[in-house]
Amino acid sequence: MKIVSPEEMQKWEHQTIASGVPVLQLMQEAVTGLFDIISSKISKRPVILLCGKGNNGNDALWLADLLKSNAWITFPILTHEPGNRTSIDAEPIRRSLERATVWPNFPDELYSNTNSILVIDGLMGIGAKGAPKKPYSEILEVVQKKRRSADVYLSIDTPSGLDAETGELLDPYFQADMTIAIGAVKLGCLKRKAQAGVGRLFSTPITLESNATCSYPTFFTKNHAIEILSRPRSDTYKHQRGRVHIWAGSPGMCGAAILASRAALRSGAGLVTLFTSEEIYRDLLIATPEVMVRPLYINDSLNPLIFKGDAILVGPGIGLTDLTKSRFQEFVSEVNTPLVVDADALTLCAESEFQLNNLPKNTVLTPHAGEFQRLFKKSSGEHTIDACEFINKNQHLILCLKGPNTLVTAKPFEPSFNETGNPGLATAGSGDVLAGLISGLIASGYSSWDATRVGVFWHGLSADLAVNNQSETSLIASDIIDFLGKARMAISNP
Repeated sequence: MKIVSPEEMQKWEHQTIASGVPVLQLMQEAVTGLFDIISSKISKRPVILLCGKGNNGNDALWLADLLKSNAWITFPILTHEPGNRTSIDAEPIRRSLERATVWPNFPDELYSNTNSILVIDGLMGIGAKGAPKKPYSEILEVVQKKRRSADVYLSIDTPSGLDAETGELLDPYFQADMTIAIGAVKLGCLKRKAQAGVGRLFSTPITLESNATCSYPTFFTKNHAIEILSRPRSDTYKHQRGRVHIWAGSPGMCGAAILASRAALRSGAGLVTLFTSEEIYRDLLIATPEVMVRPLYINDSLNPLIFKGDAILVGPGIGLTDLTKSRFQEFVSEVNTPLVVDADALTLCAESEFQLNNLPKNTVLTPHAGEFQRLFKKSSGEHTIDACEFINKNQHLILCLKGPNTLVTAKPFEPSFNETGNPGLATAGSGDVLAGLISGLIASGYSSWDATRVGVFWHGLSADLAVNNQSETSLIASDIIDFLGKARMAISNP
């Protein structure tokens, strides 16, 4: 799925309709996709649907009818009398209009009679400009004031009050827990300043015709992952499935080495070898029985075997001692194997332009926002702009900038934002798991670009499945590893 401006999206829609695709077909596709995501992510509960007078409101009315037909209790609320709305002749919309109420009528009793409700924002479309005015502003203020912690707030396409081009949030705006983009993700929803209004971002496709010739960033979804991932052949053996070599761990930081190694194994790689310091060598032998453990140093030099892997991961928990710094410089001078650089190794690269400039082509860097700030050393306030500028200056690298809708960017590709993941991923060790997963995919034969995008999606999906059994607050890195197998099966199954 592409990421476009509101103006470009409107052009695509007009081109699609002009090509002969009926408007009602597009609406049905959109509403079916909305329903599928809602029913898979949210347990049944009463639903208030806020329906504006335009197409966004018509989508909400059609959705109200589909939810009702599937035994959801729904309360459509209109901003305007039916005669003052954009008319769409569709039976599901007519049925919802017949039972809808008009603002200021509002089902206040739901907030006292039920433990939780779903509020769906279908008020304002992508073409809206400026702060919401009455009656939209009144409705937004009321639903925000009544909001309880157990309620779920969801926006159709973009949250009302959000500028879909710039990402500006204009009071009062709808503070969504989830936003479901239709057809394409709108550019403003991925701006850093939009996060408080957008929440988790999902997408649903519709038929779109476009004669556009320029490239657009990608919103990486399950369909992309399916296209890339393959199953191992029945006649393969471990040496054919790839060898991952990992330089990780130091005294007090065994966990980082264990997490990265286990994730690399779950990726499908055939062999994982962990290179680490003498002080923790024996501990890691016991803790990781499926992983081979080798000494990092031989005769006071780096073990030459470390360079023999099909992919190498360096950084998780290696420390920042003077010895580590000198060995890392030696390592960078010699390595020419596909490489993933994470954690402490990112800090070492930030301290020395030599390290950064001499990394092999297509090396994957996996910083979070703070680590990236140290690498880039300046900020425009917008992570997409900074990431692309960084790659323009370091075209031999692939940047995986972790955060909400993790961004992967590299030359000559268009930037790719990820759909999966949740706030529970902000936990110690989560990055070690991701780095191990990406390195394992590279060793298995995927390009570094594909391995990074798939690894981010798979990692996020595993976290999403894990929180189905517990809260986001309670998620730990080991949970992500435990659900990697189920996540891989979920990608394989339509």
